[in-house]
Amino acid sequence: MVEEIDFNSIEPDKLLEFLKILYKDPIFFSKYILHIEPDSQQAEVIRSVYSFPTKKVAVKAGRGSGKTWAASILIFHFLCTRSHSQVYLTAATGGTLHGAIWPTLSKIYDGMNPYYKNIFDFQNSAIRHKESPNSWFCMLKTSRAENPDSLAGSHAKNMLFVADESSGIPEENFKIIQGSLTEENNYLLMLSNPRRLSGFFYNAFLPANKTVYKQITMTCIDSEWVKQEHVNDMKKLYGEGSDEWRVEVLGEFPKTETSSIITPEMVDEAVTRKLEWKDADGDIIWGIDVGAGKNKSVVVGRKGRLVYLVKKYPYRDSMEVVGEIKRLFDKTPEEDRPIALHVDSVGWGAGAYYRMKELGLPVIKADAGMKAVQKRYIFNNKAEWSWQMRKWFLEDEPVIAPEAQDNELIQQLPLVCQRISSDNRFSVEKKEDFAKRWPKIGSPDFYDALAMTFNLHGRKIVGLIT
Repeated sequence: MVEEIDFNSIEPDKLLEFLKILYKDPIFFSKYILHIEPDSQQAEVIRSVYSFPTKKVAVKAGRGSGKTWAASILIFHFLCTRSHSQVYLTAATGGTLHGAIWPTLSKIYDGMNPYYKNIFDFQNSAIRHKESPNSWFCMLKTSRAENPDSLAGSHAKNMLFVADESSGIPEENFKIIQGSLTEENNYLLMLSNPRRLSGFFYNAFLPANKTVYKQITMTCIDSEWVKQEHVNDMKKLYGEGSDEWRVEVLGEFPKTETSSIITPEMVDEAVTRKLEWKDADGDIIWGIDVGAGKNKSVVVGRKGRLVYLVKKYPYRDSMEVVGEIKRLFDKTPEEDRPIALHVDSVGWGAGAYYRMKELGLPVIKADAGMKAVQKRYIFNNKAEWSWQMRKWFLEDEPVIAPEAQDNELIQQLPLVCQRISSDNRFSVEKKEDFAKRWPKIGSPDFYDALAMTFNLHGRKIVGLIT
């Protein structure tokens, strides 16, 4: 632990020299003012922003390798050492900003040296200098495709743009950011997990742009922030030759573009948001995927935009599963019981469905192969569940409660891919195709169980839609 520096005890002539050191050396500043010692990868990112000739740095990173902390350290160094500095922190969605980098900035602010901490006010969406709040600040700005001009008009002598999860920011928005970097001490830091093989962020890493952007890769393997146990788990889950290993661990772009229905960014935001049960408006519905063979049987409960329940049963006997579900239903307070249980009623699940119906449970068939309600545009019922779930993730700011954050649910949600049918309708990849890509998972049971809660046929039956 670094001993706290008392600025009031430093002699005036030595104080000036000390402040110069803090100005020039962001790693020294981080250690002695923020009480954080960056690892070698983070130090390279922070130093490169100031030292690269064009003042533009692009960072692709494995998940958890420390890019958010590197950006946060840089932001505080810039704010504390550059007079009337202006920092614009942007991402494609507000959830990304409030769910990841803003909490990190808050932690750093809480633990930083009082001399600098007392200079700034930490607010809900801005950090402002107490004496010059309108000209010296860090501010959040969302980069939405429909409103690129929200980033226009920003100019200052000391200005820093930090673009988090840059692969999701539209190219037009980056053009506006570039147009704002007109002063000598203006900088751009772009960071992202490298999931897309197109767009502004991807282009920044093309060989032709090496002189335009400092290109940095942060890997989980070289990160002091990532435990070896996590790397080993990722190796077992994905395999070293997979695109997921490349993106999530190595911080490299995938070899092929994936077309996930639910993106990792959507899941990240749903996990970081907060919502209490009492504040969750909406119907309570359970989706039930009855597993066969090695596959688990899974129950996922959703109340409006809150996923609050995940149960898994490793039994091969579907009647045992029915018994567990009946007990789960019965012990749930009557006012909190689901109005419908959407049950996979095809094949292995058919017997379970009819037995639950005999027991008086409010079951509704979830037949994946049925025609979609919106059959003109969507191939079948399962595709429609997925389409409705995607809309929910995009539009309703859903929350996956801590008690529902089962690792298998979180892992499976981004893995199922969309397809276009031969007659040009939205479809979902076949289970056998999924199993070929993910032999260790086999079947996306957790994905399917949540998707079933969006069964429009079921909503028609219980009178929720007409």
